[in-house]
Amino acid sequence: QDVELFQQFGFTSRPPAGTAIVVLPLGGRTSHGIIIATENGQFRVNGLQPGETAIFNAFGDTFVFKDGQIDGTTKRFTLTATESMQFDSPQAHFTGAVTVQQQLSGNGGLAIQGGNGATFSGDVQQTGGSYSTDGDVVAGGKSFLQHGHPGGVSGVV
Repeated sequence: QDVELFQQFGFTSRPPAGTAIVVLPLGGRTSHGIIIATENGQFRVNGLQPGETAIFNAFGDTFVFKDGQIDGTTKRFTLTATESMQFDSPQAHFTGAVTVQQQLSGNGGLAIQGGNGATFSGDVQQTGGSYSTDGDVVAGGKSFLQHGHPGGVSGVV
C-alpha cells in the first residue's frame, strides 16, 4: 500500500515501531492514502496542565512549554548560531562547570567565592583602578608580608 506521512511545516519525525496511525484514503481508494496523525502512548509526556505543550521523542528527550516557563531534558544540548547569540535575562545560573574556549569579557564586574578560589594561567594585565586584598600577596615565591630585607628587617617596611 502506498502511504505518505503528512506533517506540519517545520516539524518532522520518524515514528517508532508500534505507533498507531490514522490514514485518510485519497479519493476513497485504500491503495493510496496519507497518514494524517500518529500516536504512541508509550512515549507520551503525562501530567500536562491545560494549555501546556510538550515536544518529545522515543529516547526520553522532552521540552515542556508551560505558562512563562520552558523545561527541557536531554543528555546533551548543542546550539549553533552562525552569526551571534544573545541571552537577555536578569540572571543566569549554571549548576556545573562552565568552559569558555575563547576570550571571556564582562562589563559588570566579577565576583568569585567558594571552591578553591581562582587560578590563572598566562599573563594577567590590569589597567586603571587598584588591587586590594586583606590577605598576603606572593610573587615569584616571595611573600609581601613575610619577606626579608637586607639588615634583618622583615615584613611591611
